[in-house]
Amino acid sequence: MVLHTFGRDLKWNPHIHCLISEGGYSDNGFWRNVNYFNYTYLRNAFRTALLNEMEAETGLSFKKVKALCYKEQQEGFYVYAKPNTEKLHIKYMDNPPEGMTSEDIRRMSEDDLLDMDYFLNEDDPFNDDFGGEGFYIF
Repeated sequence: MVLHTFGRDLKWNPHIHCLISEGGYSDNGFWRNVNYFNYTYLRNAFRTALLNEMEAETGLSFKKVKALCYKEQQEGFYVYAKPNTEKLHIKYMDNPPEGMTSEDIRRMSEDDLLDMDYFLNEDDPFNDDFGGEGFYIF
């Protein structure tokens, strides 16, 4: 995990980056691929783990803050996960951004497509294309 205290625009925006493996070893030593994570579970598990760790570090004085976090963040803490890019390809191929064609979009890599989508929507507080009930890893 990495703690960042600011965003791309260098404004105060404390957040954590965390990598999640696309699999793991089973109890009998075999690698098991995972290509789907339950998004709702991830939000709640992250909230619980972070609040428990903070309580362990700060002591009983944190209990009221912890209870308030559970009350105000009933759906868990925000978790950004790489979205299904197939939907983004279709969205932008049907309606390409100005100066681009459907063919340009079709040839874009997943990373380029996600970057473009981020920059086109980063200031839109009502954009909720992300955050479905789960996300896939390709």
